Amino acid sequence: MIPASRFKRIVAYCVDTIILGIPLYFIGIWGASQATTVYKIVSIFGPLIPLLYFVLLESSRYQASLGKKLFNLYVSDIQDQRLTLQRSFGRYLLLLLPSLPLLYVQFTSESMAEYTAKISDHFFLIAIYLVIVFIWISPIFFTQARTTFYDMLSGTRVNK
Repeated sequence: MIPASRFKRIVAYCVDTIILGIPLYFIGIWGASQATTVYKIVSIFGPLIPLLYFVLLESSRYQASLGKKLFNLYVSDIQDQRLTLQRSFGRYLLLLLPSLPLLYVQFTSESMAEYTAKISDHFFLIAIYLVIVFIWISPIFFTQARTTFYDMLSGTRVNK
């Protein structure tokens, strides 16, 4: 079990972000242009798309999202076994932990305009979020196993 390179992990995540970003962008544009009820529904179900993407792909026989697969990386538990659906779900929830304040603001907003205004008014929220995200993933740069805090807490590793 050889830890994945930092660079490949980061680029694989960027690829996954692009893959997910395209449909989420159009869903978001459509939801933002709709009535308040539709916006609320899109706000609630929109985050389920990345959840399903990562949880199902990383617990599948391929053990990798499309971005990871592109770079021949895979996710396993610390015994190099395939992730169970539950462990993959837990890993993804831990990955999302720094995003909870932003998700809260989104869920409590009545429209995309209100969400944007709230975020703009609370620049410190974005700054704190970015610092927390950096801290959350920083062990990848300092540990020999190249694991993040959410990997450590969920008992997972990304390998090549």
